Amino acid sequence: MKKILLTLIIMTNFAFSESGIKAGVVIGVPTGINFEVKIHKNNALNIVAAWNLDIKSYFETDIDYRIYGDQLFNGKPEWLNHFFGIGGRLLFSDDFEAGVHFPLGVEMVPKDVPLDVLVYIAPEIVLVSETKFGLIGGVGIRYIF
Repeated sequence: MKKILLTLIIMTNFAFSESGIKAGVVIGVPTGINFEVKIHKNNALNIVAAWNLDIKSYFETDIDYRIYGDQLFNGKPEWLNHFFGIGGRLLFSDDFEAGVHFPLGVEMVPKDVPLDVLVYIAPEIVLVSETKFGLIGGVGIRYIF
């Protein structure tokens, strides 16, 4: 767990040298805090850290490489973006799980407001612990720094 936190800190420090940092919450699978760092004009690194302390306690982290584009919607509004990408998921509980997923979603960025709202789904393949297929996704809101 210390290694994961150290990795997140290092990535965050790298991110502050670039513009385009977003932080907020995402509700869904997983539910947790969300950070996004713009790497290039149309590319971003998205990180979700989630936890559950109920009956089955766990800590989960998802890291995605996302590509933003404007070719999907012809004549789309300026405040609407879509993205797709590839990412990994690690879940630490009684059983360790690791998998790969493919996020696809839309992001709404109102003009003159430093917030964005996103909706996404991501088909996933769990590879470690057991092999299984699933679907994750959620709705989130982030502040744009």
